[in-house]
Amino acid sequence: MGEHKSLLEVIIKEMRSAAEEEAQKILKEAEAEAQKILEDARAKAESLRKEKLNQLVFEYRQKLLSEIAPMRLELKRKYIQEKYRLVENQVDELIMEVVNEITGSSDTRKAFLVKVLSDAVASMASSDLVINPCYGSKDIIPDVLEEVKQKLLSLKPNLRIEVSTPIECREGAVITSSDGREIYNATLEAKIKEVRESVLPKIMEQLSKK
Repeated sequence: MGEHKSLLEVIIKEMRSAAEEEAQKILKEAEAEAQKILEDARAKAESLRKEKLNQLVFEYRQKLLSEIAPMRLELKRKYIQEKYRLVENQVDELIMEVVNEITGSSDTRKAFLVKVLSDAVASMASSDLVINPCYGSKDIIPDVLEEVKQKLLSLKPNLRIEVSTPIECREGAVITSSDGREIYNATLEAKIKEVRESVLPKIMEQLSKK
């Protein structure tokens, strides 16, 4: 009877030991699984946090760009406008320097008038013309026309120019064919406008490439 009891105790002890080992194994596996779940959860949470942060940064950047864009366009518009104004002022200053040189003496005035009136008369088909001089040029127009006629003698041997009423302008004249079909504005004001309209766009085009 004592031997049976001892054997039973051994069996119970072994069973208890096996149960404890199995329990320890299950516990370790459970702990490992729990740790893995926790790490996965942390990794997922970190990934979501980064994704959320990136999304917030993107949205803020887009919002900032949308707010800045009109300001940048306005600054660019003002810059171009100011640049054009400065260039325009410089061109006007240069033109006025030339104008002052032209009108600074009787010789330069006369040379200018002979040039512009010769070009005007030569470009017109008619040889029978009426000229309305500017008030600033009326005193020297007769002498100028004599030179113009001599200069264009071979081109227009039958040239006839009638001097009519002076008009409000600084230098030059407006020339009209006697039949009224042709008209040529050879005033200093017209030449200034022509130069401005020709030069300014070219300068601005060059500046826009820089």
